[in-house]
Amino acid sequence: MALIEERVSIPEEFNGVFSHFYMAHNKTDESIARTLMPSFQTLMVFSFGGSIKLNTSGANVIEITDCMVIGPLKKSIEYTLSPKAEMFVVNFVDDAFYRFFGPLIFLEGNPVDPEKLVDDNCFENLHGLLKNRNSKERTEVILSFCQPYLKENDNVFKGHESGEIESPIKAVAQKTNKSERAIQTRYKQYYGFTSKEKIRFERFSKAIEIIQTGAFESWFDVILACGFYDQSQLIHDFKHFIKLTPSQYLKFQQDICQVD
Repeated sequence: MALIEERVSIPEEFNGVFSHFYMAHNKTDESIARTLMPSFQTLMVFSFGGSIKLNTSGANVIEITDCMVIGPLKKSIEYTLSPKAEMFVVNFVDDAFYRFFGPLIFLEGNPVDPEKLVDDNCFENLHGLLKNRNSKERTEVILSFCQPYLKENDNVFKGHESGEIESPIKAVAQKTNKSERAIQTRYKQYYGFTSKEKIRFERFSKAIEIIQTGAFESWFDVILACGFYDQSQLIHDFKHFIKLTPSQYLKFQQDICQVD
């Protein structure tokens, strides 16, 4: 037996809430260590069977016993699936986590028990409903469970997305007649990161896509296609997001899990 992985698609009507769900089941008798790529999404991770351990920043190790919220996932994170451990990951899109639970600023990428975000023990109940079910059944349970908690979308940034770093902030500031600083704070409440952080990540993501497809002859091709100043900035961003150089990523990418 081996590590079984599955990407579960989401019905079209939930496209603005979730991107997909992800399942990983360690059916071996040994622990399996993986690296989760940054996605700038907020994740809710359910644990079944054996333990799942996260190696967070500062070399802290956190064990997921039932359910944990992680994100927005701005940097890679290492995790270990013990023998027979199974994890089921819910991937929130854009401001969807805000629509469920409110401002994301306090998370700052740290794992959080979701029970602290609500007034009842609904996630303990949800974990019980998901246990001993297959991926399709878990997806149906979660989609049905979440509907009463989802707030209406009042995101003022919708329709103002742009490739220019500050344009969403400037556009909304002008529209609402408020300072850019106030709007930037509001942006982070919705998404859990700043617009500058998002643009930097999108540049890195484009580089990852090019590297994965092999559509380049030299690192200069990647630098030019993605808008890096030079090779030094390319290397710096890779180390920032995944603690690897581009060359190291090429070598180790088979051990890296990308759930976005």
